[in-house]
Order: sequence, then C-alpha cells, then structure tokens
Amino acid sequence: MKLSTVYYDLDGKKSAYSFNIIENKQQIGHIFISAIKDNFPVLEFSKGKIPDEIPEFITRSESLVQERANKIESESNYREELTVGKMKPLY
Repeated sequence: MKLSTVYYDLDGKKSAYSFNIIENKQQIGHIFISAIKDNFPVLEFSKGKIPDEIPEFITRSESLVQERANKIESESNYREELTVGKMKPLY
C-alpha cells in the first residue's frame, strides 16, 4: 500500500491528501481529500493518474523551474547562483 501524498498551499500549510483507488490490484483512479476541516472533505476524484505520479509531468516541471532560475540569474545582478530545491506538490 502506498501512503498518501501531502499537498501544500502557497503558505506551506497542508491543504490536501491524494490517494490512489485500487481495484483488483490495478489503479483505477484517485481521490483528493482536504487536509483542512473547514473545506469540503472530497476535493476531487478522477479515473486518471495523480499528476505528480506521471514522470513526464515531473520532468517537465523540473525543467521549467530550472529554466526560470537560470533566466532570473542571467537578467539580474544576483551574486549567488540560484539552486532548485526539492519540489513540493501544491493544491
């Protein structure tokens, strides 16, 4: 069994959890549950894969972030090199 993925809001607080839905040992979908009691309990559900589990999306996101960091560095007077840290899923 895979544990849930924790998603964060822009302030770094937990906002949601995602779970795969498994039937007959096959993933048939996923569900997002709110981490905040003042929100709707079920945020979304789908038959598709969770976006942060699709390798092409992760690779593309990492590439775009690095491109942006490089562009900021080249267009400004930063004295230190920008580094890209570990990605944190947002919801």
